[in-house]
Amino acid sequence: MAGKIVIVDEEGPHSSDTLERIREALPDREVLCVASETASAEEICSHEPDVILIDVPSVGVQLAMDLCGELRGRQAVCAPLVMISAVLVNASDRIRAFEAGSPAPISDFG
Repeated sequence: MAGKIVIVDEEGPHSSDTLERIREALPDREVLCVASETASAEEICSHEPDVILIDVPSVGVQLAMDLCGELRGRQAVCAPLVMISAVLVNASDRIRAFEAGSPAPISDFG
């Protein structure tokens, strides 16, 4: 495998549209999905990902920001964070995402 991607999504691994899209686009990567309702920085980092994708619309803006902040607050950040969102469209939301630790939120994933 070329690299591991962990997706945080409210639907979890059994019905995540984001998971399927990423697997189709990057078939040489191992792609895992963690349900947002149980997601913790410790659980996410235990998978030793190369990148973490947080699906903001499914997770919710505040939970995504909190989780991103929790991941960034760890002694050693385990992987780069990218927020996927169609809801972080205005400048203030994008600044909040940046401040929470996602340097480049993707504003449309469809």
